Amino acid sequence: MASDHNNYVSWILHHFLNSHNLIWVAKSKEDFLKKPENWPSTKYEERAKKLGSICYFFQFFKLNKNN
Repeated sequence: MASDHNNYVSWILHHFLNSHNLIWVAKSKEDFLKKPENWPSTKYEERAKKLGSICYFFQFFKLNKNN
């Protein structure tokens, strides 16, 4: 997930970090502030850049229930 909207970023972090089914493997700020190479660009991201907004890129992974 990606967003430049602070309220949505807060919502994402609150709900996803409290999920027992997802894991966030970020170790530093660079892990969510630097756009991953395989991440597609969107018109919303381009608009955020033009406005000078900070974009956040979150990668969560689903936990295997068998573990």
